[in-house]
Amino acid sequence: MPEVLLLMDERRGRRLAESFGLPVAGTINILALAGRRGLLDFHHVISESRERTNFHVREDVIAKAWVLAGESET
Repeated sequence: MPEVLLLMDERRGRRLAESFGLPVAGTINILALAGRRGLLDFHHVISESRERTNFHVREDVIAKAWVLAGESET
């Protein structure tokens, strides 16, 4: 079976996918990885998303994403 990564943000769907053993990543995770690789400015993307949209993510998820991106929140 080929490597699979399911991109999903909805909590209920993520739990179901994980119960079947599927690896799941959310939008924040993908953005953090892109930031770590230098493909985008993670701090800028998160800041702009918070200011300009109805972007809602739990603070603990954001805190983990800063670490994954290799950045600090400030």
